Amino acid sequence: MLRHIPSVLSPDLVKALMEMGEGDEIVLGEAGLPAHSVHPQVLRADGVEIVDLLAAVLELMPLDMTSDEQVILLGDDDGNPPPSWERYEPLFAGDVEVAALPRAGFYENMVGAAVVVVTGTRERGSSIVLRKGALD
Repeated sequence: MLRHIPSVLSPDLVKALMEMGEGDEIVLGEAGLPAHSVHPQVLRADGVEIVDLLAAVLELMPLDMTSDEQVILLGDDDGNPPPSWERYEPLFAGDVEVAALPRAGFYENMVGAAVVVVTGTRERGSSIVLRKGALD
């Protein structure tokens, strides 16, 4: 066992986080996200809610504060943030820049991510992308 690793993070996910470089993105996706048809590296976190996985990932991974946005949300057709953002926002320390993309744009962005994690969250439109930064 290792200390200070949140229990919701699988060994494969910790490895993926370690392998990501500055500016790489990780997608935390809802259960219905078509991840396997869009991305070659998909990890499963069935039974884990996105909000819990997000909190755990943020404990280990700094965000890229030099990029235009650090967080990308699966928004509605007009690019408005989903209701899930109200649960996610308090988890971020300080200000973060957020973009919300319509479904087609979100899927297109997902192709370039380092890894996609499919969770047990069933709420449509709750997927989120985090851009990794450098350590302080």
